[in-house]
Amino acid sequence: MFQQPSPQSTMDTLGDPSTTLWTVRALLAAGIVYTATEYVADITLCEGPSMSPTIRPSGDIILLDKWSPRRYGLQYGSDGGQRAQRARQAQDAFLRKQTVDRDDADHVWHEPRIPVSDLIGKASWREVWRQVTSPLQVGDVVVVHHPSRKGTVCKRVLGLPGDQVLPERVLGSGVRGRLVVVPDGHLWLEGDNPANSADSRSYGPVPAALLVGRVLFRVWPLR
Repeated sequence: MFQQPSPQSTMDTLGDPSTTLWTVRALLAAGIVYTATEYVADITLCEGPSMSPTIRPSGDIILLDKWSPRRYGLQYGSDGGQRAQRARQAQDAFLRKQTVDRDDADHVWHEPRIPVSDLIGKASWREVWRQVTSPLQVGDVVVVHHPSRKGTVCKRVLGLPGDQVLPERVLGSGVRGRLVVVPDGHLWLEGDNPANSADSRSYGPVPAALLVGRVLFRVWPLR
């Protein structure tokens, strides 16, 4: 004989509705946080002497942009030949513009309308906006997975695919002063403190697939 379960037994089976709701909310929040830190941005500690004085050896907390490198990739692409062609086109366009501007210029001196001291903060935010809306470029500071061991390193991009770099020294090798062409899909990374940095001069160009993100700015300490 079928017996309909009582409301109390049904609630006991399903659990407290408020507890279930809070569990769902916690799972959603955890999913949002994971997605944001994995694919959008994250805060991390960067330490060591290799990036001094940009980053203190004792460590700085930095904001890492993970979205724009995935969205925009490398400047002019990851193929060296295509990058060289597009770079030449950009250079030709720049030279043509310089010629036109020079012909049209009236050479009138203008005093600055905004005090220089007011430009520092605004220029900084403009730089942040430029980074999050543009592909990875030479000069950007990045965090990458180390190519030969566990962990990550913070370095500056000095070469993109197709670029020729001339290392001041190559650690552990005898190719000092030899031009190195950065292969397709790779980055040439060096520290801002070259005398105390193990970087692409020792382990060679780093695959772009090892890129974790681009450093936007220092979160702490404020200086």
